[in-house]
Amino acid sequence: MKRLSGNNQGLTLVELMIIIAIMAILTSIVGINISLAFSRDAENCAKKIDTELEKVRMSSMSERGDFRLELARTPNGPRMDYVSELAGRTPDEIIERNRALPSQVAISFEGDGAALSVMQIEVAFDKSTGRVIEIRGDGTVLDIDVLRIRCLNSDDRRVATVVLIRRTGKHYVEYSVA
Repeated sequence: MKRLSGNNQGLTLVELMIIIAIMAILTSIVGINISLAFSRDAENCAKKIDTELEKVRMSSMSERGDFRLELARTPNGPRMDYVSELAGRTPDEIIERNRALPSQVAISFEGDGAALSVMQIEVAFDKSTGRVIEIRGDGTVLDIDVLRIRCLNSDDRRVATVVLIRRTGKHYVEYSVA
């Protein structure tokens, strides 16, 4: 058995500094990854809304019946419903599918560059052209050319915005920092 020498003094100052530097680097990497995971909620919310807008638009153009997308700001977070009233069915047979949106994301609405103080937006598309035929805010028809749906993380400044152009029915997602 080998005996320890009497001059074992532990870590040197250089070794200690290297360990601290490695720990600082690892801590910053973990912090960045956690921040990115939470900031993706606004991006995911906007992508889901954009995808559902396209589904409603395509359903309107290819199927019989009326289809619309409803977005609402609620105390429990944003809510999105895809509603279809199929031709030949009674009002009791309206199909409504709730699409989950991240609850930690706040949504707001803007029309033609001005904030809209509505709590709910409904969008319906034309059957023949795919253009937006109607945008309703809290049940009232809105006369706007461009609708922006902003998704903002509650703990971050990152914003993802769905832009819907009424005349063409086209829509896309923009990313920015608040």
